[in-house]
Parts: sequence; structure tokens; C-alpha cells
Amino acid sequence: MSPQGSGGARRAAIAVGKLGRPHGTRGEIKLDAFFDTDVIERLVGARLILTRITPPFRRELVFQSLRPGPGRDIAKFEGYDAPETVREITNCSVAAPRELMPALPPGRYYTEEIIGLPVTDPGGAPLGVLAAVIPAGGRDVWEIRAPNGGETLIPCSPGTLVSVDMERGIIVMRPPAMEEE
Repeated sequence: MSPQGSGGARRAAIAVGKLGRPHGTRGEIKLDAFFDTDVIERLVGARLILTRITPPFRRELVFQSLRPGPGRDIAKFEGYDAPETVREITNCSVAAPRELMPALPPGRYYTEEIIGLPVTDPGGAPLGVLAAVIPAGGRDVWEIRAPNGGETLIPCSPGTLVSVDMERGIIVMRPPAMEEE
């Protein structure tokens, strides 16, 4: 069931949260979760991917536990048993393998699944590749990177998004200049 397009995006890891600072004396750390608690709790026992750009960090760690905390959830990862050691993972992004995430209803997808998919106009002319989804208040803006390296920003709306075909691995968008056509 993976797309045929260049994205291969269905195998992507899904961002589930961002780690804050250490909490307490047992190697726990604050977690800003991007999903409801029940989704995050189902990941306990799984190997999650922790990454950070600066300073560079990438490691897979077993997610040991999750509990409610003051304002944020409190997470624990295997091998981190003291505040001094858990500081190493401060400010890391946390991602889960796609297969561990809940199935979504038809017509819905995780952002990470569509990044890298080719984008065409309704007539099939290539517009480029979806490079980023930028949250912009009530409507996301999609960054399309053209084959010549140029970038186009298209607000994602019912008037511009024609379809996302996960089976074929392709997105069809109607750029704003084409909306009236």
C-alpha cells in the first residue's frame, strides 16, 4: 500500500512531540505532545526516534513511561535514570514509526506521509514536489519545489487542493491563478 511516487512517504516516521527540560530526579523529561495522551500512551515500550539539529543528535530509544505532569506530560526513556543524563536529550524532536500510529480515516494523512510526493495541476502538468507544509493560522501553506529549483507557496484550501492520492503517490493542486478556470 505504499505510493508509487518518488516520496515513498508512507514509511516516514511521524513527529509525536518535542522534549523540554529534565523533570525531577529519576531521569524523566517534559514532553510537549503533538497528539492526545491516549495516542502517546500506546507508544510506551516502543523504540522512538529522537533527533536534534543543534547540537546534532539522532538515536532510537525505548519509550519507558508517560505520566501527567504540571502543564506537560512527563516521559521516561530507557537508559536515562538521572537528571544529569537526561539533559542529553533536551530539546529533541520525538518521532514514532508510521506503523505504530493510528490509522486515519479515508482522505486523511499524516504530513510526513505526503512530504516528497510529486504535485501536478489538474491537467497532469508537473508543478514540483511537496517540500514543506507551513502552519499559517487557519490554513496551511504548502511549499512546492519546482524541478528548476524554484519554490511556490500555495495556500491549501478546498479551492486549491484537488486530491491527495496515497495509492498512486501524487498530489493534484490547482494553483490560485487557475482557481477561476
